[in-house]
Formats: sequence, C-alpha cells, structure tokens
Amino acid sequence: MVLRRAPGRVRRGPPRDRRRQWYHHVPPLVQYADFASWQGELEEAGVFAARLDFWRRYLAEPPGPLTVPGSRNDTGDDIAQIPFRVDAPTAQAIRALARERGASVYVVLMAAFAVLAHRLTGADDMVLGTRPPTVRPRAWSGSSGTS
Repeated sequence: MVLRRAPGRVRRGPPRDRRRQWYHHVPPLVQYADFASWQGELEEAGVFAARLDFWRRYLAEPPGPLTVPGSRNDTGDDIAQIPFRVDAPTAQAIRALARERGASVYVVLMAAFAVLAHRLTGADDMVLGTRPPTVRPRAWSGSSGTS
C-alpha cells in the first residue's frame, strides 16, 4: 500500500502546512555508497583520465591578459580596482535571479563580470578566477590554489 501511494505523494508534494518537515523525511534517491560505486566504475573505465587530459590540453596555453582598447594602465600594476556600490533594488534583483536560476549570488556576479569583460575587450575566451576564502581549514594548507 505504501509503495502505491509514494509516487503520487512525491509528485504532489506535502500538504502546504507541512512542507518544511516533509523534505526531511524523504530518503535520497541515490545512496552515497551507490554514487561512490558509480564513480569507481567511471574511474576504472578511464572516464576521469580522459576528462583530465582534455582540461590539461585545453588549459595548456590559456589566453593572455585582457586589455581594454584605448585604455592605458599608468601605474604599472596589472590589476585595477574600481570601488562601487550596488543599490538595494539591484541587490534584490540579483538575489531573485540567483534563486530563479538555482545559482548562488556569487555565480550570478561572476557571469555578469564575464559579460562585462567580453563587452569591454571583445575577448571570446578568458580565464577568470577568484581568491580562495581567507579562513580555511588546516587540512587545505599547501593544497593547489590555496597558498
């Protein structure tokens, strides 16, 4: 009886007054052990090695620094900082877009920056990166990208 009702309950979802607690009682569709086993099969089949090879080739010669036509950097620094503030309605719209797309605000802002960089420079390919968080677990010490 439970098995016949379960698919319908999942499709309909919980009653409105119990939505928060309902999600805590739904078992995951895939258990961690199943996922780990699948990952092991992919590794044995060479899928990860092929993907790693692709990215090594793709990133072997990254594009050079971006330059904005008609601009000159008089300070000799490779980085320019332009402070700005985002007003409350714009910040609210950014958060709403992130929620709508299932992304973080960080991802939305990085995408916006990539669009701005493309429009200013005309570059179709660029490498974007950010600093890791300043507070890191000790286990990360010495890891790639965390120095």
